[in-house]
Amino acid sequence: MRPHVTWIKITALLTLACWLIQSLMFIVLFASSFTHIVVQLFVSVGASAPETSAFLAGIMKVLAWPVHSLFPSAWSEATFVQAILLLGLNSLIWGVVIGTLFSFLNRMRRERRAQHSS
Repeated sequence: MRPHVTWIKITALLTLACWLIQSLMFIVLFASSFTHIVVQLFVSVGASAPETSAFLAGIMKVLAWPVHSLFPSAWSEATFVQAILLLGLNSLIWGVVIGTLFSFLNRMRRERRAQHSS
């Protein structure tokens, strides 16, 4: 198989995986925030409950870093559709970077294997 076709497949799969992970994290973060508010209102009667979504928010900050560094105020002013597009762009950036790294490492491994078999 040609190297650029392999790179495109790897990049597409990684982009899709990254988008699914980010979307799932976004949904879980939203749900945990909503649950946290419900717990504060009904169970704790307004007292502060322990923050369970800080870990998820930290992971989302790391995952959203590429787009946040390019467009610093984009996330705070985004509508739902814009947020989905930003997640897609973010996933594409991660997919290209990680896909390029995997492709490079795979090529290096094949070259070493070819040298050892000669």
